[in-house]
Amino acid sequence: MKFRKHSFGGRRPVYTAQPVTVTGGFNLDEDKVEVLPGMMVFAGTLAHADEITRKMVFLKTGRVRFIDTDPKVITLESDEFICPLFLKGGRVVKVVSGQYEDAPIIEKIEDKEDSYIITLSDEIAGLAVGDVIQHVIEGDSGKAVRVAKSFPAVVISDHIVGHDEKDISVSIDSGHGAFFERRIPPIPAELKKEKFLTDNPNIKLTQSY
Repeated sequence: MKFRKHSFGGRRPVYTAQPVTVTGGFNLDEDKVEVLPGMMVFAGTLAHADEITRKMVFLKTGRVRFIDTDPKVITLESDEFICPLFLKGGRVVKVVSGQYEDAPIIEKIEDKEDSYIITLSDEIAGLAVGDVIQHVIEGDSGKAVRVAKSFPAVVISDHIVGHDEKDISVSIDSGHGAFFERRIPPIPAELKKEKFLTDNPNIKLTQSY
């Protein structure tokens, strides 16, 4: 896993003005989201946070930069600030539908200094450069589903995964500002509507850079 810059003053901002923080931190629900120690959950990542259990999950996504002559080999956008958080053995799709067992499996990940390349067990039909792929898990009746039914929250600061996951800060209101969409992990088209999150219109997005 290559080094990523932290947000201790030197990292580029991901919002135009300080968003409203949900009171109290949240614990990463590792029973639902598979992570490895040392992984960084990036600011701007879509999340679902339960204010009663104080547990949260986040959506793993990646934007296609290049598709090899073998369509199972895909290069995803990655730079010194953010990269996809997929893991070998996980399943990804372009559109969340159908059966979980039909979703392609990530068989190999090459996370290099200038590229992030995944090899799948099968090609994703209709996939094109610029598309967003997303991680799915097995839901009821074997359906492919996201790790949560909705993602109305956004992680507001980088968080390095350790062995004791606490105090991950999220926002459900961007306040007087907006999140720089081109500086945060990619958002699937169906989870946004114009300049706002589909699941929460209080989170505003901007295409400014």
